[in-house]
Amino acid sequence: MKSGRHSTAKSAVAKIWVSTEMRQPLYFGHPKPSLTVLIDKTPSLPSTPCPVKPPNLAPGELAEIVAVNSNHWRKVFNVYAKLLFALHPDSGRDWQSVRDQKLFQKHQPHALKMAGSALPGPGVTLITGKAYAESLLEHWPQDSGIDGVWIDVNEQRLVCPYFDYRAFPNKRIEQVAELMRKTWPKMGAVLGPDD
Repeated sequence: MKSGRHSTAKSAVAKIWVSTEMRQPLYFGHPKPSLTVLIDKTPSLPSTPCPVKPPNLAPGELAEIVAVNSNHWRKVFNVYAKLLFALHPDSGRDWQSVRDQKLFQKHQPHALKMAGSALPGPGVTLITGKAYAESLLEHWPQDSGIDGVWIDVNEQRLVCPYFDYRAFPNKRIEQVAELMRKTWPKMGAVLGPDD
């Protein structure tokens, strides 16, 4: 992460970053989530030292993160929101409202951990990308029956395609959500109440 100044418009975003000088991997979301997604990338970050505590995003900050990065991160956040919505289709919302009003916000029991993160503790973990999973796991999970998805029921882990529209289309998102509901019926909510 580079040091320097950032514009006032970006100052709201600056408080959510974890400083690389402190050697803490970046993540968004709840400190003890029901669902954690691990991704081997880290977005480009505005420069400033940041709090070490796991950040929750405020309304509008997700759009600011996308604005200072690339379309790639919009796709990652959209796929995550689609998965959350698929896990809770009775939420009465569409995936866009989940993304804009709930993704990584306060009281939302889900998280996204970036490159360099260790495997999390309790809760279900999705590792995005086979190569990244191979670098993290000692034992390879079983084939789930869904193309490009492997499962370790006891460890509560899924290896899934990278969060991209081509690798993880809507049909596969629905299949993975169904697999998660059937495999871990007591997984817990991944969407919290409206604030």
